[in-house]
Amino acid sequence: MMEKRYIPFGYRMENGKTVINEEEAGIIRRIYEMRIKGESVTAIGKKLYDEGLTFFSDTKEKSVKKASAILYKGIYAGEKRLSCYS
Repeated sequence: MMEKRYIPFGYRMENGKTVINEEEAGIIRRIYEMRIKGESVTAIGKKLYDEGLTFFSDTKEKSVKKASAILYKGIYAGEKRLSCYS
């Protein structure tokens, strides 16, 4: 059985390797900056939704969940090595 490939937001494949997607990485940095400044995860998610960013355009609720996942996933904080396979 073939493993499912998963590339997290902020990364892309290039020549068979996972590399940082600089445009998306900028959004991730903004999310961390907003949180450090004291904004709630809910406010961050809603703001990204209201800005019409593609990754955050499903619903406000899903946008909040995506912002939360970015804040708490170890790969964004350097806690885990990125794996494209889950």
